[in-house]
Amino acid sequence: MWWWLCPLVPSLTQTFALALIALGVLHVVSGSLSEKAGPMMLTFWAFVVISMGIAPLVQYKNGVFPKIDSQLGVYYYDAQFLTLAAAVAYTVGYVTLPARKPGHESVHTGAPDDGRGANRRLAVAAACSLAAFPLGASSGVGIAARFQSRDSLIASYADAGISYAAGQSIQIAILKMLPTILAIVGATIAAHEVSSRRATGRPLTSTTTVAVLATTSFVVFANPLSNTRYIAFSGLLAVLFAGVRLTTRRRTLALGVGLMLGLAAIYPAAAAFKNDSPNEAVPTGQAAFTTVDFDGLQQTASAFSYVNTRGHTNGNIALSGALFLIPRSIWEGKSLPSSYLTTEARGYLVRNLSQPLWSEFYLDAGWVGTLAAMGLIGQVSARLDRRYREDPNHPFAALVAATAAVQIGFLRGPMGAQVVFAAPVIGLVLGAVLWSTAGSKQAAARDGRTRRTGSASTTIAGIR
Repeated sequence: MWWWLCPLVPSLTQTFALALIALGVLHVVSGSLSEKAGPMMLTFWAFVVISMGIAPLVQYKNGVFPKIDSQLGVYYYDAQFLTLAAAVAYTVGYVTLPARKPGHESVHTGAPDDGRGANRRLAVAAACSLAAFPLGASSGVGIAARFQSRDSLIASYADAGISYAAGQSIQIAILKMLPTILAIVGATIAAHEVSSRRATGRPLTSTTTVAVLATTSFVVFANPLSNTRYIAFSGLLAVLFAGVRLTTRRRTLALGVGLMLGLAAIYPAAAAFKNDSPNEAVPTGQAAFTTVDFDGLQQTASAFSYVNTRGHTNGNIALSGALFLIPRSIWEGKSLPSSYLTTEARGYLVRNLSQPLWSEFYLDAGWVGTLAAMGLIGQVSARLDRRYREDPNHPFAALVAATAAVQIGFLRGPMGAQVVFAAPVIGLVLGAVLWSTAGSKQAAARDGRTRRTGSASTTIAGIR
């Protein structure tokens, strides 16, 4: 039973986990009641509390871990302490965000949206949603293949002459992921426009048409059947954050709790979509927390093992993630995703495991670099959440929604693998926001010049 996860007198490992859970719950509750919590904070703590708090408690209680590697046990205390310290650094960065100066409480300093900006955003949403269809069918694989399992979709590509065996992994990744990215971006922008127009009383005529198109594209290309769970759930979260406003304490707290429950129950259960084999049972209940879905603690411990035997990577992991577009044929020293490094050092056959963000910082820069980076992330998250809450109708809120949604993948890691999906999503939404707001500011400038010219003409006429 769940209430026997921890005895009345917990061990040191259980104390670390309980402290992490308590810190996360306290921050979410206090942030919700003070109306400061936003999507960035809620997604951060949903991952940390469930994956790095609850899951290790279950694993310790049952004596079952995602990977059988007894030698990693000597690094578990280090891994838990690093995780707790990183969470504290994040919290300190978040809560120490300076208050706005008097007279600068509002962030919406740009021109009011006169319709031009909204039309541009709707055009981007429609273009992305429409473009997903020809891209998704360009390989000769029909739309119906998107409603099969991931294994079946890969088999369909193989039937069309595109396969991993032929060394076409990049082509497969593009064919699978690009339509999904476009569908998610289109749905996120459309959801925010619908929500904004409803909140401000503006007509929904053209927005409804784009929203229907975006929803159709999203269901076809971003469903959890043919996509990884991280991508599918990131898309759902982006649309949720863009369309649902955190305007009340109760709604914010409910969303925070809902994210934790979803990560604990729905995310593991969605593994059933991975393949078509009816004989492969999906673990449920406590057993789900002992699978590789929740291998964050072990992989953090593997980072300590790597550093102990091979040393720090001196920033190469983060730099390679930031410059992911540069191919390895040009940059020979470009790092593989960090989980490939740690699993190779441990002798694991499976390399595609997680690597929590703070463990990547530790691999790159040790304790000092980890705490500094997590404090900075907390500060940036607080700024994004504040802008999201202060003016949810501003298009910038859609950018915060998309960033918070893909954040879970970065937290789980490795960043070298997740950035390929996250960067285009954030980049496209940011481009739409900048293009639309620039149009509004230019129109406002022209209108301002017209009004000044008109006023001057009236004045001259009056003098005459």
